[in-house]
Amino acid sequence: MNPGGRLNWAEVFRRTARIAGEGWKKYRLTDNDDLEQYVYFTLLVNPDFDQHPDVKKIIADTHGKPGAFAVDMQNLSPSAMAELQAGNPATRK
Repeated sequence: MNPGGRLNWAEVFRRTARIAGEGWKKYRLTDNDDLEQYVYFTLLVNPDFDQHPDVKKIIADTHGKPGAFAVDMQNLSPSAMAELQAGNPATRK
């Protein structure tokens, strides 16, 4: 997000807000915890995390349930998390 501390706080905030906005546009996430998890996974785990089959299921199952996405993402299976962290496109179905 801020490699080497080159960005000022306003630039970091703008980038974070842009990603949170994507979470709202794509999946209508409105809960703060849901958006926090969306930004976390996008920035720190895998920018394409939402293409993983387990995550797609979570998104579908939690649609319209504020806070549920965050809870389910925090409880993501260790194997799914490892696949996301590896960033291997072959793990996506």
